[in-house]
Amino acid sequence: MQKVIYYTRYGKWYELKSTEDDDIDMLELSSMRAVRDELTVHSDNILLRNNRIILPYSLRERAINIAHEGHQGISKTKSFLRSKVWFPNMDGIIEDAIRNCAACQVTTPENKSMTPLKMSELPNGPWENIRIDFCGPLPSGEYLFVIVDEYSRYPIVEIVRSVSARATIPVLDKVISMFGILKIVKSDNGSPFQSHEFKLFAENMGFTHRRITPRWPRANAQAESFNKPLMKAIRSAYISQRNWKQEMYKFLCQYRATPHTTTGHTPYSLLFMREPKTKLPQVSGRSMNTGINEQIRICDSQAKMVMKQNADRKNQAKASDIKIGDTVVLRKENLGNKLTTAYVPQPKVVTKEKGVMITVDDGTTRNVSCCKKISHDVKNKLEKSNFSAPEEEEVNWPTVDVTNQTDTKPIEPSNVGITSPKDTVRRSGRVRKKPSKLSDYVCSIYSEIGHNKP
Repeated sequence: MQKVIYYTRYGKWYELKSTEDDDIDMLELSSMRAVRDELTVHSDNILLRNNRIILPYSLRERAINIAHEGHQGISKTKSFLRSKVWFPNMDGIIEDAIRNCAACQVTTPENKSMTPLKMSELPNGPWENIRIDFCGPLPSGEYLFVIVDEYSRYPIVEIVRSVSARATIPVLDKVISMFGILKIVKSDNGSPFQSHEFKLFAENMGFTHRRITPRWPRANAQAESFNKPLMKAIRSAYISQRNWKQEMYKFLCQYRATPHTTTGHTPYSLLFMREPKTKLPQVSGRSMNTGINEQIRICDSQAKMVMKQNADRKNQAKASDIKIGDTVVLRKENLGNKLTTAYVPQPKVVTKEKGVMITVDDGTTRNVSCCKKISHDVKNKLEKSNFSAPEEEEVNWPTVDVTNQTDTKPIEPSNVGITSPKDTVRRSGRVRKKPSKLSDYVCSIYSEIGHNKP
């Protein structure tokens, strides 16, 4: 590192070719030379690449361990470190470190025709639109109330003992008192969000409450996707035998200070317009760009476009031709047993259509991907046949004809497989009698017990 500081300060990188010191890593020096135009020497001999501190070899492992607190994934850990520090072969070293993390390897699962995705628009500013969701229950019986700001992606997690409206409203009221009143709150169709109390709370606070399409969690993807790394951090705490609440707060601290993959900025800076202070060293005095809002909108639009293209290609998405007046059957969400059909065998008529959300004649609302269009002939057959769900049917199993069997008695169905301990027989139940060939002899039982054998 001292050689790099010397070359940078005096502009003598040409001396690198004549360096023959065996204690110097020439590969690392060559990597430094490739970015020599971006290197500067700060006070106290601190080497910088633009505004990032270049760490010496002895501090790199410690910096990676600090950045990996909370057990964020490879991309997030890289993004967090890149925003503060730099060193040669940074990506490869971080990947090796995380792949060798036992907690991450144990808790991270292996990666195993819908309509095209419809992307939401970015709000005008921070803390206007939020998404809320519950995560849990945890083994302790507690739930996590998750709040994510749509603009900044800033997450808030509150621990609650119940998911009722009476437990949810005070928590949301506390958060609003800290950050301000909102415009729109989006949630799923859970019982607390459908209650009359929550409706009155929204009217009193002056925000609009929007519920997503029932049985379609993808519509609340921002909150749902945050739950994955959140639960990974908690599982990692359990497997590491640490306090999961403390580890969760560490994860939140790291997540808020890590540049988001979509916006390119940290959630903290977009919400509070300043960079947070972390355990890693950084150059002070960095100010937010005045044109940051336009940059975020461009990044958000580009990221969502790529996300939509990838998802549509993976799912082989195609536009639905279902419209008002069509007859459909609804997909079952929970398969009861092996005989359960994929769709509910009662035809429905579409009465309302809004984007990819449709409503049928009995008031049920679903995403159009959960519906299957059927013809009038199929509809008539379903109605005439009066199909019912397999779990509600009485299954008549075939019986065995035992009338031609001898020396056996029919077994009562209620006694099949049931044996009383008192009635257990350990020997044959047949009637014993003397063989006919011994009828001219007097027979008696002889035992050798107590007699010596020859």
